[in-house]
Amino acid sequence: MKKNLWIILIAAIVIASYLASLSMFSQSSLGQLNVEGIRFSFKDGKTVVNFTTDQPGFCQVLIGTESGKYQRVAVESMPEGPHREHYNVIDGLEPNTSYFYRINFSTSDGRISQSKENRFVTSEDIISNIENKQVEKPNGINIANIKNGGKILGVSSNYGNVSNDQQWGANMAIDGNPATEWSSAGDGDDAWINIGFDNEYKVKAFGFWTRTMGSSAEINRFRVLDADGVELGVFSLKGAEQIQYFSLDKPATTNSLRFEVLDSTGGNTGAVEIEVYPEK
Repeated sequence: MKKNLWIILIAAIVIASYLASLSMFSQSSLGQLNVEGIRFSFKDGKTVVNFTTDQPGFCQVLIGTESGKYQRVAVESMPEGPHREHYNVIDGLEPNTSYFYRINFSTSDGRISQSKENRFVTSEDIISNIENKQVEKPNGINIANIKNGGKILGVSSNYGNVSNDQQWGANMAIDGNPATEWSSAGDGDDAWINIGFDNEYKVKAFGFWTRTMGSSAEINRFRVLDADGVELGVFSLKGAEQIQYFSLDKPATTNSLRFEVLDSTGGNTGAVEIEVYPEK
């Protein structure tokens, strides 16, 4: 039984990877997919897409702000086999925003089809409950701190093009010193920082303290990804006065976390301090 489940799991992953690449092919080479009862719902920063297909199979929903250009993918919970009822979820879409989408679908016998392009608009209150993820400072060791083996794996930029260990460099966000800051070189909403740990941990919570320059450089909202690029959640900050702590919906086993800005006041965005806490 376990062997069969593993075979199905591997097949589903292969099919999902293939489906994600279908938008690059000519539409004439694909069959036409007909879906029934497609519904969009929005809660806690997540967009959920539900629909039914004529035949059982696997699917992904490609999403983008421009027609024919799909930068995001709504994935479905990993099923035990091909199915007709589909439940796809994606985090981090902007509220009250129009998006284009197209559904890619594959049956277990290899037949590939794709829906027509359509549009939907996200709800204004899609992120209204994200703040509920905030928690008190967790107990335990901050594994992102340089003294505890934390290290910078990558960063969008450092102000003045300095190295990570210089003033305004990325190391300033994980040095445990609130008197220092990492500042990007004007990256605004495109700023990101990738922090590695000395080992693989089951991460349960983290802290984030945005820098600010008053009218600019303040981060309002960001998302977090694990070492495999899986999105762990979207989080909103309440000001820049202090570090704010958040819990993950469920602990993530990973050896790094990547923080990507989604919304800010622009300019030299960055962080005063970032902390990460694993389960004991």
